[in-house]
Amino acid sequence: MMQRPAIEYDGASHRESLTADNRRQNRMMNAGFTLLRFSAADVLSAPDSVVWSVRQMLRA
Repeated sequence: MMQRPAIEYDGASHRESLTADNRRQNRMMNAGFTLLRFSAADVLSAPDSVVWSVRQMLRA
């Protein structure tokens, strides 16, 4: 089966849309997507770690 990667970025307004984001995440996972989720802090403070995680997912 082909991998179906998905990446989500939670920006500054994430807290306001947490419920909708969780519902969307559940729908994506139920549809067979492999989901990685990163906060703004992740992307800004540790971009190399974010890139590494994405690469690992794509290699799987």
